[in-house]
Amino acid sequence: MSYERQKLVQVSRMYYEQGKTQNEISKILDLSRVQVTRMLAAAKKRGVVQIYIMDEQSPGSILSMEKEIEIRFNLKKAIIVPSSSTQEYDPISKIAHTGAQYISSILQSGQIVGVGWGMAVTAMANCIYSNQRKDVLFVPALGGINEKEQIYNVSDILKLLSEKIGGMFSPLHAPALVDDKNLRDALLNDSSVMDVCRLWSQLDALIVGIGGLRNKMPIVLRDYILRNEFSIKKLNIAADICFNFLNESGELVRSNLDERSINIKFDDIKRTPMTIAIAGGKSKVYAIHAALLSGCLDVLISDEKTCRDLLGLTVMH
Repeated sequence: MSYERQKLVQVSRMYYEQGKTQNEISKILDLSRVQVTRMLAAAKKRGVVQIYIMDEQSPGSILSMEKEIEIRFNLKKAIIVPSSSTQEYDPISKIAHTGAQYISSILQSGQIVGVGWGMAVTAMANCIYSNQRKDVLFVPALGGINEKEQIYNVSDILKLLSEKIGGMFSPLHAPALVDDKNLRDALLNDSSVMDVCRLWSQLDALIVGIGGLRNKMPIVLRDYILRNEFSIKKLNIAADICFNFLNESGELVRSNLDERSINIKFDDIKRTPMTIAIAGGKSKVYAIHAALLSGCLDVLISDEKTCRDLLGLTVMH
């Protein structure tokens, strides 16, 4: 019998995430216990549920890698998602699901949570689920960008999170990058913009992606670089966290871009009690390494292949 994928997801969440028994699920969803058993089996067969056995004693195990990354980079927590052996493997989906589970488990009512942009952060917001509504205030960590892609529209991400978790969000009616310092200063003096910016020093948690400037970047940033001969290579820029640029050693790179951007500043990122980065993929290894060296992250959620490359890169350094 063929089951709808969303139905398999619902049953699997109830069984594996919420800890309900098959009997409880059958009563809640008005199914027979046999149907629930078959649906859980179908969820495994179709890849909705994937189970991994992690041998903590093995030197190359994921648990040992997590511990090694936590120690090397002084993290509170590293969460590594097992990688698939298929050539077409895309880690973002698995990282997003794992990130969504972790974030929904740690958020508490009354918290102020900053959110950045990016593919992994957007995917996480689409995956997040909570069976208990929480009174959380979501705050954009930087202004918006006039691009069609959802991954750069922070307001859309915040709206999604507030709908799924509960609470509310504060929109930031300002772009991430403006034409000159005078316009930036005028926007920062606007009361609605100022109210959001003040919250950046009061965050309980911050969820960010890690941009690798050697690869794809927002068109508006790429155009700025081309117009102003802002040399990524010359300045040794390896990573971007909410428009804070880091070199390969994890040091903050200063440029005239600083006085044109509306974003959470590096000191506020470091001051936040729980900064969670969701990032992975071969193209992000150098960027993640730089972000970890900066000391601004508390939690890293990534994939096995990326973390193996990351540890190899650390050895080379």
